[in-house]
Amino acid sequence: MSGVVINQPDLPHWAVDVLQWLGMVNAIQQSSGDIGRLYRGQLEVVFERNLPMKYTHKKTGKVTTYHGPAAVYAVYQSFCAALEVEASR
Repeated sequence: MSGVVINQPDLPHWAVDVLQWLGMVNAIQQSSGDIGRLYRGQLEVVFERNLPMKYTHKKTGKVTTYHGPAAVYAVYQSFCAALEVEASR
């Protein structure tokens, strides 16, 4: 994804969404350590077993279940939260 600017005005909105989705997958795949292994495993569950993933919104507490490719968003949000916790230690 190097050299790709996703805020290009000539890209349709769906292409920007696809690039953002690929960026989420790439960030998880490139991570290392225990957090990286855990969330790469969750990506495997999403892609290979097609299991749904739950996401709890931090501000509202609303729980949403994502299925298929959208489940990557839930995994990524949990991944980011785990990174924030790790960084605050």
